[in-house]
Amino acid sequence: MRMFKRLVAVLAVTVALPLSHAFADEGSGTIVEIDPDAKSIVLDDDTVYVLPDTIDPEGLNIGDVVMLTYEQADNGTLVVTNIEVEN
Repeated sequence: MRMFKRLVAVLAVTVALPLSHAFADEGSGTIVEIDPDAKSIVLDDDTVYVLPDTIDPEGLNIGDVVMLTYEQADNGTLVVTNIEVEN
């Protein structure tokens, strides 16, 4: 019985960990537009991403190739959670 409880606990953690990232997604591309007032960027596929207060758009430039992680807000807005310049 003790082994069964351990097995159930391990399985629960194994299933729960991937689900904790179920709502995050990744994107990449070249920045073609930056709107510092709206705190948003547009990539070359015309996708608009909103930057949170923790990410300063002043550090980004048009032409930067970026890899980003984002979450979709309830209103459909794509909010960046992490961004890395690749070039």
